[in-house]
Amino acid sequence: MFLAPTLTIGASITSRLDFIEGSDPETLDTRFAEYLAALIVENTARTGQQLLPFNVSDVQLAGSGDGYSFTLQILVTTAVPGTAEGWLAGSLTDVVSAFWMASTAEALALAAAPALASISGNDLTNVAICHAGASKGLRYMGFAGGVAVLT
Repeated sequence: MFLAPTLTIGASITSRLDFIEGSDPETLDTRFAEYLAALIVENTARTGQQLLPFNVSDVQLAGSGDGYSFTLQILVTTAVPGTAEGWLAGSLTDVVSAFWMASTAEALALAAAPALASISGNDLTNVAICHAGASKGLRYMGFAGGVAVLT
């Protein structure tokens, strides 16, 4: 979650909420990768039309009731986040992420370590970490993403 006081969304800014949904980490990993690829293509088209590209300004994970699915909400906006928040359009190709699942909140914390290790082969900046539980407390999902610093 990146939203900071330095981010302004107003009439001159184009923004929208996008969503991906899935019931397991593998599905969400795939859908998020597909989402980022589509956003990069969209930004290329926007730039060709002399429109500002979209930056990812915020992400949030939510549980979706008895259906045992989870939703990642993604706020994209043409507002340029500060240097410590969000993923700029030019860095979207370097975003790495992981989803993980557990049956209890305590187990979710333990499952985070290997998931985070899977994406931390490089240094990461602008890291977002969030988690959510489905209804009845039977399933929990975590998400982490950041921009890999290529050295």
